[in-house]
Amino acid sequence: MVNGSRVNQEHNAGHAQRQVTMESGKKFSRDLLWPWFWGPWLLVMVFWACSLLPWRFQMMLGKWAGNLYRRFGVRARHVTSVNLALCFRDRSSEERKQLLTRAFISAGAGIFEANCGWWVPDHGLPACAITGIEHLQKALEQKNGVILCSAHFLTWELVGRHLNRYYPVDVVYLPQKHPLLDWISTKRRGRYYRNMIRSDDFRQMVQSLKENRLLWYTADIDPGRRRKGVFVPFFGVPAYTTTALARLARLSRACVIPAFPFRRDDGSGYDLTISPPLEGFPSNDVIQDTKRVNEVIEHAVKQCPEQYLWQYKRFKTRPSGEMRVYGK
Repeated sequence: MVNGSRVNQEHNAGHAQRQVTMESGKKFSRDLLWPWFWGPWLLVMVFWACSLLPWRFQMMLGKWAGNLYRRFGVRARHVTSVNLALCFRDRSSEERKQLLTRAFISAGAGIFEANCGWWVPDHGLPACAITGIEHLQKALEQKNGVILCSAHFLTWELVGRHLNRYYPVDVVYLPQKHPLLDWISTKRRGRYYRNMIRSDDFRQMVQSLKENRLLWYTADIDPGRRRKGVFVPFFGVPAYTTTALARLARLSRACVIPAFPFRRDDGSGYDLTISPPLEGFPSNDVIQDTKRVNEVIEHAVKQCPEQYLWQYKRFKTRPSGEMRVYGK
């Protein structure tokens, strides 16, 4: 079950807006009905209405939204530019500029794909071909659960729905900063997936695997220095990476199976590629295990680099003494 929400309200007489912090969950808070949430509510209704439109028209809107995002999202454009410069140093500045444009168009499409994943019923989903699903069946027969190792690809919200039609999926998620978006995303995901597990609830993840469940885990995150992580290469750049996946596999003895979604170039649908389990994983070296996970993710990103979430500050935490890469 999803943890219940808790809302902490702070009133500031010098400000017109009240700040609300809440834990993710299905429980609705009346604070989300206050006037400063009416704008976000209107946006939610607009996106719900968009989910009723023909799919190709939604993708046209996504391209338009992606170009607007690139033009006016100054901070996101800066982060993306830095990430591409670090990860594709072998490409010319013009090639990276073109990749940046495609990445934002893909991000715009990703917004509508996530929206579709939240609102559209199973029979209305765009086509998706899943290859390698037999690896999941064989791994689940071992009764130790399966960790579906993936990364922040923009199409996961939509493609994950297709996978969930075959096997109930437990999703590890990071709560959203905006209270309304957090509530909406958790509620809509919880409608289709078996369980929503917070990224800091390690015990619940272990329990899910002990129950021989399929646990969807995105391993390409910077956990911050307050959580366990190590510096391992990602596209040749030291990236502070969570060790949770390797520790989960060791505690549960679960199989770790890479799975990555891709959007077809011709717009005809999606492909989910499920690979065989990682052999000899985990080892006795958590650093080497984490490095290996990054190598698997890097290989997948290189196949369709524009479909990866480059707007994320993947290199925010730096080794001691090294300057920040994103600046102010």
